[in-house]
Amino acid sequence: MDSYFRLLPTRSPNYHRRNLDSFEALWELAELLGQVKPPTASKEEIDKSGLEVIKANSLEEYAKDGRVATNCVDRCLICLDDYVPDDDLRVLSCKHAFHQGCVDKWLQTGRNNCPACRTKGVDNETSPSTEASASNSTLTPQPAAA
Repeated sequence: MDSYFRLLPTRSPNYHRRNLDSFEALWELAELLGQVKPPTASKEEIDKSGLEVIKANSLEEYAKDGRVATNCVDRCLICLDDYVPDDDLRVLSCKHAFHQGCVDKWLQTGRNNCPACRTKGVDNETSPSTEASASNSTLTPQPAAA
């Protein structure tokens, strides 16, 4: 137990608060924490994913065959609107179905996961070109003006 207390910082609890008052300290903290925005998928990745798009009028048949989860047969769990027979629905790999427009927007701007069960939405392995563009968009800290 004594070894645990030796690992604790000996500075006062307010030491960290004073260090976060400067822009440079906040920038260092942001770099330490890493990416804050959750990963998303691009329209191209969604289109190439092979996720099936079906009409709402075939949803009951898909549910009976076990190709769609039964908890998303009546309404879209994103917008909460009931399905209309001509609606286009996208079926994710976890078998949850949503309005195509709703789930595509969710994957592109919210998170790349299923809104119902949180499994991965689109498998978008990072390519070297994606990494390069991401590193080019990273801001570099500027020294504070004197």
